[in-house]
Amino acid sequence: MKKLLSMLCLAVAATVHLAAQPVKITIEEAVTKALTTSKMLKASDAKVTQASASVSEADASSLPSLTFSGNYTRLSGNPPVFAFDNAATVTQLLTLFNALPGSPLTGQFNSGYIQNAGDVTRAASANAAPLFPVILDNYQFRLTAQQVLYSGGRVDASKDMARHSTEAAKLDYANDKISLAYATRQAYWAMYRARELRKSLDETSKQLAARVKDAELMLKAGMITTNDVLKLKVSLSNINVQILDVDNQIRSAMVAMNNLLGLPLTTIIELSTEPQYAAPAVTDVNMMITNARSQRPDLLANEERIKMADAGITASKSGWFPTLAVQGNFLYANPNQRFIPNRPEFNYTWDLGVNLQWKIWDWQVTRYQTEQSEARYIQAVESSNALKDNVSVEVTQNYLSLSPAKERITVSDESVSQAQENYTVVENKYKAGTATSTDVLEAETLLLQSKINKLTAIVDYELALAKLNRSLGK
Repeated sequence: MKKLLSMLCLAVAATVHLAAQPVKITIEEAVTKALTTSKMLKASDAKVTQASASVSEADASSLPSLTFSGNYTRLSGNPPVFAFDNAATVTQLLTLFNALPGSPLTGQFNSGYIQNAGDVTRAASANAAPLFPVILDNYQFRLTAQQVLYSGGRVDASKDMARHSTEAAKLDYANDKISLAYATRQAYWAMYRARELRKSLDETSKQLAARVKDAELMLKAGMITTNDVLKLKVSLSNINVQILDVDNQIRSAMVAMNNLLGLPLTTIIELSTEPQYAAPAVTDVNMMITNARSQRPDLLANEERIKMADAGITASKSGWFPTLAVQGNFLYANPNQRFIPNRPEFNYTWDLGVNLQWKIWDWQVTRYQTEQSEARYIQAVESSNALKDNVSVEVTQNYLSLSPAKERITVSDESVSQAQENYTVVENKYKAGTATSTDVLEAETLLLQSKINKLTAIVDYELALAKLNRSLGK
């Protein structure tokens, strides 16, 4: 039993150890994983599948349709049977012919002959089947084939709308991928900034902690005052408070990153990509705008929606034209009404014809539908034009912000060197007793701030570059 418990404890410990192992990831790996696991992208991809199915549906609507229907009907019993009185008809005709003036048949039929003819006819009618017999059980099976020959352009317009809708959905999917990649890069660099800031604060905290110890020794020796020691301790406390705030930023950034990557929210992520300060592939802003207008998926999707709206106008106008279709039926029924007299047996018949439907008056419904389609077309065109203008502004602003961001890196790098040199000089003076603790704190604060400024400049450049690439459709 003890051995079993020991094994269980080891297994649990191993599981905890594996769960606590950090995940190292580059920025490109993060983007790839986010694109693979994103639920939003899966939903966007499902929209593409739905739109593709609508194309197949539109294509199928132009092909012949085949419909099968079956019917069984039980009629109520004892209905009256329709029949002719053939004997009365014969006797009346013979009587008429016998009495008709000027007819060669006048007087040719005596009453006995007429009576005998009626009896013979009556006997024959009694043995004959009724012309319309009552059949209580009715079965009917019909197979109908129909092909639309002309619909005023509605079928072709529906196909065009479905195809343009599919292309727009595909481009929306591509745009969603670009947006997700940009969001992942933002989260990556936000975490990078927090991590690097934590390192700078840790370094400053260690230096201050060491200086507090030295100051306490100097206080005992009477070399400095208690106020000098308190200043150092307050500064150390402030740094530690900042570390706690940054730790919270790191945790929040890590949760956001795990959510984007589809990882458990408690996963520890280690970043393995350093800023590269890469320059954009194209440096001519006019060329950038031209490229963005020709390759951005959201712009291309709007162009497809314009074409779809144009096809919608044609589909709406089709209501003014007739619909012509050829239709054939195969009927297998018991009784088949085309067989007279009706018989309680299955017989088949078929028919072939042309069907023309033309809505002569619909209270201007077609006109109103056309006006709606034309308004949707104008909306699509103007929305596309507005987006093109926004793209020009967006690309220009993002490009212009890239250069100052790169310059801030150079300036902040020089500032760090100068602050480091200043800190070294002040620290040496402090050790020599020619500078106060306040001077040292000021030098440390300047050095820390210059490092933070450099870190901010680096991350801002990477974010500006990512934002520029996103505005270019990359």
